[in-house]
Amino acid sequence: MSMPAMVSDHRNPELVWDFMRGGIARRALSLAAFAALYTVLVLLGLDLRESSRQLTILWPAAGLLVMALWFAPLRNWAWIIAIQLAVEFALAAVRIEHFDWSVYLPFPFANTIDAVVGALLARRWIANPEFPKIRHVLRFIAAVAIGAAASALLGASGSARPLAGAFYLREWQLWWAGNWLGSLCVAPVVVGWAVRWHARAISAPPAPVMELVLIGGALFGMTAWVFSAPPGSASTILDLPFVVLALLIVAAFRLPPRWCTSFAALTALIAAYFASRGTGPFEGDANAFVRVGATQLFLAALVVVDFMLATVLFEMRKAMRQLHTAVTELAELNEQLRRKQDRLKSYARQLVGAEERARRATAVDLHDGIGQQLVGLAMTLDAVNSRTSPDVRLLLGEATHTVREVQAITQRVIADLSPPGLYELGLEPALKWLSVYMRGKDNLQVDLRVTADDSRFDLDLRVLVFKLIRELLRNVVKHSRVQAAGVEVSQTQSELRVVVEDKGVGFEWQLSLFEPRAEGFGLWSVADRVREAAGEFTVDTAPGRGCRVMVVFPLGGAERDVRQATPGDALSAKN
Repeated sequence: MSMPAMVSDHRNPELVWDFMRGGIARRALSLAAFAALYTVLVLLGLDLRESSRQLTILWPAAGLLVMALWFAPLRNWAWIIAIQLAVEFALAAVRIEHFDWSVYLPFPFANTIDAVVGALLARRWIANPEFPKIRHVLRFIAAVAIGAAASALLGASGSARPLAGAFYLREWQLWWAGNWLGSLCVAPVVVGWAVRWHARAISAPPAPVMELVLIGGALFGMTAWVFSAPPGSASTILDLPFVVLALLIVAAFRLPPRWCTSFAALTALIAAYFASRGTGPFEGDANAFVRVGATQLFLAALVVVDFMLATVLFEMRKAMRQLHTAVTELAELNEQLRRKQDRLKSYARQLVGAEERARRATAVDLHDGIGQQLVGLAMTLDAVNSRTSPDVRLLLGEATHTVREVQAITQRVIADLSPPGLYELGLEPALKWLSVYMRGKDNLQVDLRVTADDSRFDLDLRVLVFKLIRELLRNVVKHSRVQAAGVEVSQTQSELRVVVEDKGVGFEWQLSLFEPRAEGFGLWSVADRVREAAGEFTVDTAPGRGCRVMVVFPLGGAERDVRQATPGDALSAKN
């Protein structure tokens, strides 16, 4: 039989058995394979009954027929139904003595009704059988149950006539249960293996061979043990039929759905075979209807529980695989982002370091070049001024004054580029110069308290602390509306603490973090630079109660991180 192939039609891509799309040889081979398989299942179903005058316990051909119609396009249904009717009539004519067409006629057509109704409902309720979900399983169970119930209306009417003393309702129940059970056994197996063969990417991975052998051997052996025993002979728990259900549950947890449904179908066939021979836990009742009905109900519960549990577990495993894939991809993306961020930070540190070196080199060049030239020029003008006439002396005086102004501006530029004494004398002298400089330039009184020993930390941290304090004092000048600020630099065995505070108007710290860059970098840039240097940045402020900024840097091994965060003038707050 040519299995359903992945093709495209008016629906989404799905499993479709369109044997008419191939050549004549392929059509003939597909229909012949279906006929042969359907013949085997019909013979098997006819053998699963207690006597030739009773209905079968399980009709497996119903499952193959409903799946063939479900997978096939509507235009091909006539071929499939014709083969089904031909096979059933031919087998009945061969196997039944004194074959009467009028008596047997309802049975094949009842099976046709079962498959047509079930397939139509399944096509309507289940959009894509290759993606099993628990709601699809419930809809399929309902579809084949309705199909079996519809077929039982005709099948029971035919079976009630030759059976002496039979009641229509009783026969309707047995027919419905047998066909429904047959569909539940065979249809999931067909779907599972069709998906495995033609949509391997979405099917469950294969099961270990040893596990298949062990579970299958235990399940089939226990089924034969329980159902081959004479009625009423159970003496241990292992003789009860619920052991079979427990083993099927184990199979559902350990095996893919295609193997679970296959094992459940074989278990039901084994149990039905022994029950049709008068053995098993349900054959002790004298009433044939009770015996067959009890066996059918037990097998239906067995198959339905296994089918639903296997589907639920498959959904869970699939969701877990998808979640694991998503988490793995997210972790990889995060790792890539982290590496890129580290690379950007490294570039930024290199740029800041290059900027700081360029500033210092520029300051040295200005001091040794232009600065010295201006000093020499001023001295030359003074010397010429002492020897010239009074008329020219006035012009030379103005020129000397201009040169000294340019000299003062140059010194301020040099101081901004590279603070005097910071590199040669240390942090405290540089901060003292800064306090004097800001008192003269910005009229800001700085209360400076330095108790830290800068020999405990390296030059990079010294420069970073100086520039941080300078930027925070600039913030005081621009935004606090006061002319006084306090600076404290202290030190313990493990950390360096810097505090800059004022009694000004204060501000909303959280809002300052999100200020647009057009208005200045904001305190977030200071905080970011401190964090890169492995430090802690704390702001205590509110409107109307001033501002207190505290920065803590670790000393010791953590100074390696500080060296990487070479400072620069990017530390600007609310420019």
